[in-house]
This record gives sequence, C-alpha cells and structure tokens, in this order.
Amino acid sequence: MTGNGAGEPGAALERRSVLQPKGRLDMIAAPTFREQVKRLVEMGASLLVVDLGSVSFVDSTGLAALVGALKLVRGAGGDLCVARPNAQVWQVVERRYLHTVLRRCELGEAELTRSPEAPR
Repeated sequence: MTGNGAGEPGAALERRSVLQPKGRLDMIAAPTFREQVKRLVEMGASLLVVDLGSVSFVDSTGLAALVGALKLVRGAGGDLCVARPNAQVWQVVERRYLHTVLRRCELGEAELTRSPEAPR
C-alpha cells in the first residue's frame, strides 16, 4: 500500500511505500519481489523504501532484483532507497560496488505506510 505522506487525498506529494522482504532475497524470492515492486509502481509509489532489516542473505539474483527495482521506479519518475541492511547484506552490496547506486535511507516509521511483505 502507499501513502502520500500528507494525509490529504490527491495531494501532489511524494507517495511513499515500504517493501519488506524477509529471509533470503535470492533466486527463489526475486521474482515475487519484482512483481511487488511493479505493482507498487503501478499504484503510484514514487519513493520505494526497501526495508532489508529482515533479510538475512542476498545473492546475485537478489542484487539484480534490487537494481531492476531501482530502474523501474526511476523510469516512472520516482526513487528507491534501502533501509536497515545488516552488515553482511551491505557488505555484499559494497563488494559489487552497488552502494554507488543503491542509496541508504532511514526508516521513518511514522511517515511511511507499509506494503505487503515479500515471501520468505
């Protein structure tokens, strides 16, 4: 689900969504993650926060899904950032030099409306 952050329907402000994958973001979970991103963009999300706080492992397919999500959101005029990656997950991101394109952000719990969870 998305929220515009303003509390007013139709307000021309950024529509924020949080996507919370859980467990492994790998070749098994990536297709569902991609579908969820696509659905959120179609619903009008212009800022997608991917909360990686419950992700314990990411492989190259998961990294590709994150980059693909970034391209999809930016292609629709929005942006994507990642929140709460654990040290191991962020180390994988850095080793692939993806920290230069995947922006980290803080989770503003009061400001963001949660979206459906990704599969485990």
